[in-house]
Amino acid sequence: MADPKFAYANWANTFSCTAERCFEPETEAEVVDIVRSARTHRKEVKVFGAGHSPSDLPCSSGYMLNLDKLCHVLQVNIARCTVTVEAGIRLFQLHPVLRKYGLAISVLGAISDQSVAGAIATATHGTGVTFGNMSTMVTKLRLVDGTGAIVECSADNKPRIFDAARCHIGALGIITQVTLQCEPAFRLESVQHPIPFDTMIRDLPQLIQSAEHTKFIWFPYHNNVVISKLNRTTKPISRPPEPWALTQQKDRFIYELELYASRFLPSLLPGIEQRLWSRGFNKTIRTVDWSENIFNFDCMFPQYTTEWAIPQECASQAIQALDKALSQARYPIHFPIEIRFVKQDNVWLSPSYNQDVCYIGIVVYKPFKSEVTYHALWHDFEKVMRSFRGRPHWAKFHTMAYEDLVKRYPKLPDFLKVREELDPDGIFVNDYIRRHLFPGNIPTLPEQPNVANQLASRPLKSKL
Repeated sequence: MADPKFAYANWANTFSCTAERCFEPETEAEVVDIVRSARTHRKEVKVFGAGHSPSDLPCSSGYMLNLDKLCHVLQVNIARCTVTVEAGIRLFQLHPVLRKYGLAISVLGAISDQSVAGAIATATHGTGVTFGNMSTMVTKLRLVDGTGAIVECSADNKPRIFDAARCHIGALGIITQVTLQCEPAFRLESVQHPIPFDTMIRDLPQLIQSAEHTKFIWFPYHNNVVISKLNRTTKPISRPPEPWALTQQKDRFIYELELYASRFLPSLLPGIEQRLWSRGFNKTIRTVDWSENIFNFDCMFPQYTTEWAIPQECASQAIQALDKALSQARYPIHFPIEIRFVKQDNVWLSPSYNQDVCYIGIVVYKPFKSEVTYHALWHDFEKVMRSFRGRPHWAKFHTMAYEDLVKRYPKLPDFLKVREELDPDGIFVNDYIRRHLFPGNIPTLPEQPNVANQLASRPLKSKL
């Protein structure tokens, strides 16, 4: 049940820790026992899953729990399109069960490796102006609080706890059961095609309404843009032929190899971007498949990544401001930059709380697990996002302190009151929670090795 001195590292190997003990509970009762033991021995407790969070959110030097064995589907209500699950079940495990009952999750993010508990912990999102994030799909949940008590909540039962726990960032307790609102199973038709950068900027309000799920993929050096439109369909499944899939694997390897070379010759980056664009993004691609297969896509290889949500009405201005900032950059800019849209909600710590938002996400890949420079890019990106009242994605590393966050999240003080009620001894408080949710801290980016040789002699984007 428990392993001593457990070494944890996230998927990208960008954050790690060594915990005193690691537990893999198989029942809720075992979770209760672990929490009570941690409280008695004054140990910190954190839960980890797939490890895709690009931050130290799940890290602890005390006790760490993995809920992979709490993975059962407890109830399916076909009439109401709901499913109740143990919170450790991974999304990729849940999809075939839902399909068996003719159900599906209405919108997904890039991957399905996360557990259900992990997906709602940080308001995991996909895209679609009339669709909320995954936290909004929760109709009921059950958690073990910091005293070892089991708490059930919903919109009608303990609504304060419910509004806090639907995006809990691991600060309130250990989620053990979740009921999700689903919909009848559906196929999606994906149509992806290039558009001019200026068209995206000028017509963005109309474009994001042009499909049920719309996103943009921006290649910043040459300002090439792909628009991806997804709509529900009754058309038969139509996937690219097998040789196309093999070509994708080859292109993925070539891209990683080219990015590795750019660590020594940053001036290669604009040409690498253009070749990637020409290999697979400069043409129209149509696909029809089951929803989860269309929503999910290949995140390629280990990476540093961050993402912020800004008010949707600011999207065009923010993209232009980011374009201007990047035009002066000597640091590497990896591609693509992803732009997605999410409907407002009433979840207290959701980045889309009380406002429709545009998410803008950047990435710096670590080709063949090598070190890359990213601090300067993060600084410029965060500066632009802050100027448009941005809210950072909780799962991704950022430098917003409590004093900043309380201005963006009006319900943060209420969330912290609930936290104190559920976790009076602070056993769920780790460095991440302390750094961002407690006053008086100044978050900074993690140290990185000397990567000065990865800077170009002059801005690469401006000379194109």
